[in-house]
Amino acid sequence: MDNYLSGSISNEIGLLKSFSTLQFLINHLTGAIPASIGNLTSLTTLTLSQNMFSGLIPKEIGMLKSLSELDLSNNTFSGQIPTSIGNLSNLAHLFFVR
Repeated sequence: MDNYLSGSISNEIGLLKSFSTLQFLINHLTGAIPASIGNLTSLTTLTLSQNMFSGLIPKEIGMLKSLSELDLSNNTFSGQIPTSIGNLSNLAHLFFVR
């Protein structure tokens, strides 16, 4: 669902520590994913697909040990997938489709 959200995700996103699901799919969000995303340790689902995120995928995503689904598809990331994603032992679904 396109909510027509635009702009970037603020570093303050990391203050939402009790969230279990965060979905910003099909919008017009830009910029990098803030490293503070790693503070959301209760997340089980993180969906940031179909936006215009760019830059590196933050290694701090590897701190989301409760994550079972990660979808970063259809963005314009650069660089490599961080090795810290290997720390996500509960991950059942991983999407990096372009």
